[in-house]
Amino acid sequence: MDDDLNSSDIEFEAPPADPFTKAGARSVEDMLQHAVEDRLASKKRYKQLTFAHGSKKTQYINHLWYNRFMAYTADVLRSPAGSTPTGEPIERFIGSIVERVKPRSGHQVPSYKWLQQGLGHLVNALVFYFKDFTLSKHERSRIQTTVHQLFQEGKLTKDAAFEHHHIGVFLVRKLSTGLFKNALTNGTINWDVTLAKSFSIVLTAALASRTGDITTAPLEEHELPFLCYGDITLKLIKGNGFNNLVADVLIRNEKGDKGNGLKNRKVTLEVLKNDADNVICPIKLLLIEALRHGNVQATTIDEVLRLAASRHDKIIKWVHPKRPVLCAFGHVGSNILVDKPAGNHQLTNNMAQAAPVAGFLEKPRGHDLRRGAAQDTAHLNGTVKGYATPAVAAVLGHSENSYQKGVTKAYVGDIRQSVYTMRVEENFEDLFGVATTDNYYVKHRKLTPSAITDMCETEGLDSSDPKNRKKMGIKHRAEELQNWSTAAKEAPAALFERTPSDINTTAGQLTAPANSATPSIEQIHQDTSTLFIDPRLLTGAIDFEGLDENGNSEPTAAVEEAYFDEIVSQRRQAGPPELQIGGVDFVRHFSQINITTNQVLSQWGHYAEKAALTATVYSGHSRDPVILWVYHCENSNFGCPYKHSFYSAVLEHQALCKITPAEKFAEVNKVKAFPCDREGCTSSFDSESRLKGHITEIHDWKPRACNKAGCDPEVVFQSRKDYSKHVKDVHSAYQPTKCQFPSCPSEVKFSSSSTYRNHLGTAHEVYDRKEKDKYMPGKKAAFVHQKCRLSGCSSTQTFTQPSTLKKHLADKHGYTEDEIEDYMF
Repeated sequence: MDDDLNSSDIEFEAPPADPFTKAGARSVEDMLQHAVEDRLASKKRYKQLTFAHGSKKTQYINHLWYNRFMAYTADVLRSPAGSTPTGEPIERFIGSIVERVKPRSGHQVPSYKWLQQGLGHLVNALVFYFKDFTLSKHERSRIQTTVHQLFQEGKLTKDAAFEHHHIGVFLVRKLSTGLFKNALTNGTINWDVTLAKSFSIVLTAALASRTGDITTAPLEEHELPFLCYGDITLKLIKGNGFNNLVADVLIRNEKGDKGNGLKNRKVTLEVLKNDADNVICPIKLLLIEALRHGNVQATTIDEVLRLAASRHDKIIKWVHPKRPVLCAFGHVGSNILVDKPAGNHQLTNNMAQAAPVAGFLEKPRGHDLRRGAAQDTAHLNGTVKGYATPAVAAVLGHSENSYQKGVTKAYVGDIRQSVYTMRVEENFEDLFGVATTDNYYVKHRKLTPSAITDMCETEGLDSSDPKNRKKMGIKHRAEELQNWSTAAKEAPAALFERTPSDINTTAGQLTAPANSATPSIEQIHQDTSTLFIDPRLLTGAIDFEGLDENGNSEPTAAVEEAYFDEIVSQRRQAGPPELQIGGVDFVRHFSQINITTNQVLSQWGHYAEKAALTATVYSGHSRDPVILWVYHCENSNFGCPYKHSFYSAVLEHQALCKITPAEKFAEVNKVKAFPCDREGCTSSFDSESRLKGHITEIHDWKPRACNKAGCDPEVVFQSRKDYSKHVKDVHSAYQPTKCQFPSCPSEVKFSSSSTYRNHLGTAHEVYDRKEKDKYMPGKKAAFVHQKCRLSGCSSTQTFTQPSTLKKHLADKHGYTEDEIEDYMF
């Protein structure tokens, strides 16, 4: 080789043209055209950038810990403003924060895990806000040692904040059944709410999802941060029958992947064909919800199926696809807000309410359903198919790394098998799981105002403060529930496990009477929503003229303090209806049922407007007209026939009810030996003269004018009801008043003496007539003919009836009912 060769002397050919010379040319050209605005926008973003990492909840926690630390260093350690933190202030901050934070879990000290996670959030924020911030190995070691010492000193705990349970299908069935049976046996303020609670539990269990995957959180801002109807494709497959329905549920908001369409998960659900599984079938409950709230193009399940079968794609179309599947509840949980998604804590609240009525002796939480799904699946006898395996990765030629990163899973897709159906068929029972009892909890009526006042005074609290009164009410309910749970845990074992001398003959549930047998399937009338309902529990549809259970001309119970107030009835002897009817019958029945304990719906007094509004919210679409639940005297098993749609009226009656033994009932009926023989009338009297008076005034009423002084003889009352109302308004000696009982917090003005007397009994336990007289107001003056006294009124009419004057005040001057009462009296 020639050592004198100089490669620099050789001229080479020009390099080949760069094939990527024009790569990005279009975007580069676009940037150059917008250079000025992009320069300003980018500078603004750089200057205004704030720390935002993770979900909104994570961002909040990041700033929570950052704000705590910065306040501590500035105001406690007096560090110079703007100085970069080191390990020392963090170490000192840790020792202080554990002393100043009050745990919400019930533990006396904060959680070890809480502090570890908090330090992680703090470090992330400090890295962002201080470019020179770093922690050496030495500083990290000191911080870890400080945390460990705090734990050893008892200032941190590693105990779980609450006990973890596994709520699988076996226990989900108990929860859902408990909700249904409680509502059917004891009444419910709104079937919409009861069904929504059951559906939320069943759906979460079926999807094996986290609560937050299908509900929303307070800080969520991205579009549709919840499961909506549009995420569920429900269609008929391989046939047009009800049992051919299959659902494909898209979960878009799983933890860590919210807003990431590439990480969405799909779950397949089938109709559970066994009628014994009705209450845990998510598809049946979904259709009930959609029918009740108008989210399908029909008002009956039969029409829904017919429309789906007529479509080429066999899909059930949703009317409002962006509506949440799990909806929020309205005021005190009395109705459904169909366009507002449920919050992420609502499911745990639903389970807490379902647990005692299902006989759970421990409190489950929403995430326990996910643990239960895992346990159920782990104990399946069959094999779950349709998921990625090393064998699938080998067929695709994927490396172990690709398999671990989920590449193979992405190729395989979602599991198309209904794992929930397999879990239901397996029905795995954890023998060491949540303790339950058959002696279900029955919620009692809320405390009377006077009882709450006494509790406040006993605790040394100001009874006039609404917060203190609410606190005592919550405390009472918690103690009542705890007492039930303790008693159930300490109750004797089941009958077959006891000797005859150990049997507790007074414990257990009331049994249904012999004549309360459930009709057979062949006897079911498919077009009625009162299927299996004891006829004694039903009244007619709400009469907007008022209700009268006992033949009186005016109401006998107070409703003035009952706005959306859930009144739960006493335990009834009649058992709940059979839930194991055919699937279509089940959906038909519960999409229509509409019996409520809501006392506002009686519409008496000044609640007429609220009642009309409430009735509108409670009815419509597939739901029947609203029917009021009827309460029976607790002595009905001794023969007492008293019943009323107001629970307060039943309480008033029970305080004085004399029919406790059957002999007493016979004695009372023997005295009332003069029954009314008019068709449909069940009244009886103790003398013939009273019977004749009843017939004359009730059945043979003749239109008449009022013969009292000052009344217009030309005004004729066509019904006894109109005449009685006139006498009450014009000639009654009662003066409308607020409650005169000392310390009564009610601001209601009672318009009739009967409602006020009832209030004294139910709210203050004053039952004696003479005792009630002490709190009655003075007599009011009789109505006199008069003109309108309001200044500026142009009317020259002389009003001879209070009803016409009231109408004038409302129509011409816009007075409310309360303002009219103040003007009149």
